[in-house]
Amino acid sequence: MFVKICGMKTSEQIKYAAKLNYSMIGVVLHKRSKRFVDTEKAKELAECAKKEGIKSAAVGITYDEVQDVAEYFDYIQIYEPVNTKFPTIFATAEEPADNIKYEYLLYDMSKGSGAFENFRNWIEKYRETIILAGGLNPENVARIIKRYRPFGVDVSSGVEDKTGGKSFTKMKNFISQTMF
Repeated sequence: MFVKICGMKTSEQIKYAAKLNYSMIGVVLHKRSKRFVDTEKAKELAECAKKEGIKSAAVGITYDEVQDVAEYFDYIQIYEPVNTKFPTIFATAEEPADNIKYEYLLYDMSKGSGAFENFRNWIEKYRETIILAGGLNPENVARIIKRYRPFGVDVSSGVEDKTGGKSFTKMKNFISQTMF
């Protein structure tokens, strides 16, 4: 199971994610996000991920938000349907056009709720690249995986404490619920 953790802000968080065998970390470059890091910090975190042997993604809404640091990361994750020279995670709630190139599709129909009741039929044909996100946490991720059988899952707020920082206990509990 591919398991991505997004919103990483410290090297300690990345080291712990690597120790727990997360597949990938995400670093947010969208300025209005509470998980935003500037370009210098993003480069530092990408280097840490590389040293720890964990894949990394620069995350933004648009390509413009990530293009200055894209070369430091293994992937970019954007919500804008554009083709780039970088390996891409395309985030969408709609079926992608055939001319969009991507390595993975990140799907959040739940809008952060973890409720995927309106799971789209078109998702079936993307099962080998689909990553489910939005509202996932240690309490619901196993049920979501069993029900929808995605390629992977992505978590952010579901492993945060009340201050918005990553909870190492929740990180451990989340990843353990993806292994069955």
